[in-house]
This record gives sequence, structure tokens and C-alpha cells, in this order.
Amino acid sequence: MAAVLEIKPFPGGLLRNVVQCLSDFGIPLLLRHTVAEVHGRERLSGITVVEVDEAGRPLPGSGKFLACDTLVLSVGLIPENRLIEPLVPLDPWNRGPQVNARLQTELPWLFGAGNSLAVFDLVDTVAELGARAGAAAARYARGELSPARPVPLVRGENVLHLVPSFLVPGEPTTVYIRVPRPLPQARVSLGGVISKNHLGVRPTEMVEINLSPEALAELCRLPEVRVEVTPG
Repeated sequence: MAAVLEIKPFPGGLLRNVVQCLSDFGIPLLLRHTVAEVHGRERLSGITVVEVDEAGRPLPGSGKFLACDTLVLSVGLIPENRLIEPLVPLDPWNRGPQVNARLQTELPWLFGAGNSLAVFDLVDTVAELGARAGAAAARYARGELSPARPVPLVRGENVLHLVPSFLVPGEPTTVYIRVPRPLPQARVSLGGVISKNHLGVRPTEMVEINLSPEALAELCRLPEVRVEVTPG
């Protein structure tokens, strides 16, 4: 039997992947399920799966045997930043270095991009951030990055991953947000200056907010910018 188990109450992959890789092939997706036991000696003969509660604890009596000869484990992605961890502070949620809108870390000569900052859902975004970091590093090498007062971005309700950590006045900025749970309708707000409605935000997909020069200027007048995603 082919099946995909997900310990969370929602799919851990992109919605299009759920449709194209599972639904189109009739492969069941068992939410709030996990593997409790693996069976077989010289090779796998099956697994015991169990349902879990909201805290991820197995529910008694929910175990059932699935015959199979292959088990593939997916354990997620974590940015690898051990080399720079002694040099700059890491964001406790992103697990990557804190950067400003220039993708510049606390060390002005060190820049971060792509999945070293947080795990993004699209390779196009990773490539774009790499290009932006490279361009900013070149500006720094030429002495073209003037000092500026950074304005912290602060996590509010329903914000898990947040890039960048600081705004820079006058620097074109896209804010990337990942939510911890699906919301069928949501309102994304930044510092009371920006408020946008979104239809269907999911933990597997980054929400992107492009700041206009006018909005950026207004946000940079604040001591800090609170980022929130509320049902609405």
C-alpha cells in the first residue's frame, strides 16, 4: 500500500504537490498520523501507524498495520549555519542569520541569502535573494552602502518565519512571512501602515509583501514594525 503520513493536521508540502503527486495518483494522505513501529528482519514487511493528538502524542487504540516494502522519511530542512554561528546572531525561528533589507548581517562585510536565512518554498525566490545579496556585497566593496538606522521587524500573531529582520530607509524591500498554521482568509499587517487581505495562507508557502517607497518611508519612522497575520 502506498500512503503518505503527516503528523500535522495539514499537509507539510506545497498544495500543488499534494494534488499532482498524491491526489492525481490516488495516494492517500493521512493527516495527524505517524509511524509507531517498523516490522521486518532482513527487509521491511510493514509499519504500524497511529493517529496523534494536537500535541503529537499517539492516541491509544488507533494503531493499524500497513504492509509495505519501502519506508521513506522526510524530516524537513534546517539552514546550515554552523560556520557563521560564532560570528553573528541567528534568528531563533528562522535558524539563519539576522539580516537587514540589504541582506547584510551584523558584520557589515557578511551577507546572507536564500535558504541560509530561512527555508523558502520556491527556488526562484532563493535565486533572487542570492542575486540581491551579491549586488549589495558589491556595493559594500565599492563603499556605496551608507550607514543607516535599522528598524526592527517584530513577530506578532501567526508569524513564524520572517525575513528580513530589519528595514533600511530607502532600501527596496520585500518582506517574507511564513505562518505556523493554515488560514483560509487572512489579513497581513505591518506596523499599522500596511494591511492586505490574503486568500488562503499556508505554512508551506511564503507570503511576500513588497513595500512601496512611500510605505517604507512611513514604516521607517517607527521605532519598530510589528508584523501580524490575523484571521479575516
